[in-house]
Amino acid sequence: TGKSCLMERWTQNTYKGNNTAGTFGVDFSQRVVQVGDELVKARVWDASGLPSHRKFFTPFFKRSHGIVLVYDITNAASLPKLADWLDNVVKATAPNATLMLVGCKADLEDSRQVSSADARLFCQEHGIRLMTEVSSTSGANVD
Repeated sequence: TGKSCLMERWTQNTYKGNNTAGTFGVDFSQRVVQVGDELVKARVWDASGLPSHRKFFTPFFKRSHGIVLVYDITNAASLPKLADWLDNVVKATAPNATLMLVGCKADLEDSRQVSSADARLFCQEHGIRLMTEVSSTSGANVD
C-alpha cells in the first residue's frame, strides 16, 4: 500500500521506490519534530498488513498517541480492508489517541480507484477526524 515508503519519506526524506520489499513483521524509524515550543521525538512503527501478524501489534498500539491508517488510492480493495484493522486498533489503543487516514500514491491520479469522497465517507463512518492523500515519490503532502 505504500506504508514503508511513506515512513521512509517522512522520517528520512528519501524515497527508494519499488526497491523496498514488503514489511514482514514490524519496522521502526523516528524523527524529531517541533510541536509548539517543544522538540518531540516521533517514533513510527510500520506494521505488516498481513492479517496473521495483527495479534503481535497490540503492544505497539497500547501506548501510541496516534495511529496512521494507510490505503492505496490505486487499489480499490485497500480502503475496505482497513475496517478490520481499525477494529483491532480501537480495541487496543488509548481512547485519546488520534487516528488519521492517509491515501498513498496520490501522484498516480490516472490510476485512481478510491475517490477522495469515498475516503472521507470512511472517515465519517469510523470517527476518524484527520485525512490526507500523499505521494511518497514526490514528497507531496507528506509533512
